[in-house]
Amino acid sequence: MQIDFNALANFVEVLDCNAEYEDDTFAFDFAGERIYCERKRRHFNLHIGSEVLQMPR
Repeated sequence: MQIDFNALANFVEVLDCNAEYEDDTFAFDFAGERIYCERKRRHFNLHIGSEVLQMPR
């Protein structure tokens, strides 16, 4: 898996303000990967394949 994490962080920041992604759990496609996202109070859990990354909000 080769993902530009800066670009992913910017993308998730935009999704955080998008009405289409208002649920606390949602999925999206990014750089050819299907990513499942859990929105937490202070961070996001991003499930990419078998990995889980935490990204601050």
